[in-house]
Amino acid sequence: MKFTNIQTGTAQNLLMVSYSVFDASYTKAMSATSADVVKQLLRDANEYVARRHFTISLLQPTQYSLNQP
Repeated sequence: MKFTNIQTGTAQNLLMVSYSVFDASYTKAMSATSADVVKQLLRDANEYVARRHFTISLLQPTQYSLNQP
């Protein structure tokens, strides 16, 4: 997941979720000076989203790709 997929007001936020806690973590990530800090913020954000069950994915692919040797 990318931060913009659920950030308030972005076009990628297809679920139209608006949570100030998540928006604050995006702001912190953008001002972070270390990749480790950003990774931890992303982990925390992913857990936050997963625990709130904003959507249920039925995993129905709309495209198929077949390959052969």
